[in-house]
Amino acid sequence: MCKNRGRPRKCRWINFNHKSYYYKPRGIPMKELEEITLFADEVEAVRLADYEGMDQEPASALMKVSRTTFSRIINDAHHKIAIALIEGKALKINLEVPYAIKDKNEIFLNNQKTKTMQTQNNKTKVAIATDNFTTIAGHAGRCAGFIIIELENGNIINKTNVQNTFGNHPNNRPKDGEHHHHGNHQHEHHSHQGFVDAFKGCSALICQSAGRRLIQDLHKNGIEVIITLEREPERAAILYSRGELTSDDINHCHRH
Repeated sequence: MCKNRGRPRKCRWINFNHKSYYYKPRGIPMKELEEITLFADEVEAVRLADYEGMDQEPASALMKVSRTTFSRIINDAHHKIAIALIEGKALKINLEVPYAIKDKNEIFLNNQKTKTMQTQNNKTKVAIATDNFTTIAGHAGRCAGFIIIELENGNIINKTNVQNTFGNHPNNRPKDGEHHHHGNHQHEHHSHQGFVDAFKGCSALICQSAGRRLIQDLHKNGIEVIITLEREPERAAILYSRGELTSDDINHCHRH
């Protein structure tokens, strides 16, 4: 929790585990190089906007900062990276919080304690793919529906069942003899906007598999996709709220 001291502080939520912290031009001794430092929030902004391809509005929501603040952070990061590349300087990633930020913000790194703090201080809402509204389904795009679960302080406070009328479930496909008229909705399911609208307010979709395009579209709208072998929706939601539900990437579907 961020402590208030004078002006209220904004927490910047950071969800990455970077393994390389130093980049330098090849063939130049370290003692001859000038360093450019990227701070943790700047790296996170680059990850969300450039690596994940997210728009600034959902990216700023994930970092829990205003869009204006996010824009400033990403612009500063881009400028630093440009200087390092053009002028041949070393680029150092510093996870230590600089004094100016430390005085006004608290930066949380990606660990179990952080995820627990995030959900215990805020309500959490997740969507869970299902075929029978009892267990977690195998494929998010073709499932019968979704269980929308809301939690507060790690406890379930509300559940809503939503039929999948926007995905590729067999009930949504044209029957024999019927024609599929595109009109203004040509290939609309490929944009996955129906999923985005149905999951409004959700921080994650939990399922047993999902297509690559669906995962990408949800990520761009600030919705994390968790691929899990867990079968019980309520247990999965509670584990997610505690930061204990890990994603199994090998179950991603690459056909869509």
